[in-house]
Amino acid sequence: MVNLKDRRGREPYNQVLNMASFWLMTSGMAFMTFTLTFAGLIQTHLQRVMGMTYMEVQDQIGLFYIMRFGAGVAVVLGALLFIYSQLVVRREIIAPGPAVVPGE
Repeated sequence: MVNLKDRRGREPYNQVLNMASFWLMTSGMAFMTFTLTFAGLIQTHLQRVMGMTYMEVQDQIGLFYIMRFGAGVAVVLGALLFIYSQLVVRREIIAPGPAVVPGE
C-alpha cells in the first residue's frame, strides 16, 4: 500500500471538490463582471442618449442585477465548497490514468 500522507501526516485534499469550487468561483466572477459591464453600458446609453432619469433606468436594467446576484451566489457557493474541501473532506484521490498515445 502506498502512503499518500504528507510530512505532517495529513491525507491529500479532495481534488474533485477543489476543481468544482475553482470553476464555480471563476465562472461566477467572470459572469458577474460581464453582467455589470453590460448593465453600465445600457445605463449610460439610456441616461445620456435617451435622456431618461436615474430611477427610470434602474427599472430597465433590473434583470442585470438579478443575474449579478445569481453570479454572486455561485461565487459564495464556490468559496464555501473550497473551505469545506480544505477543512473537512480528505479522502478522494484522482490518480493519473494510463497515457493514451494517438495513432497506436
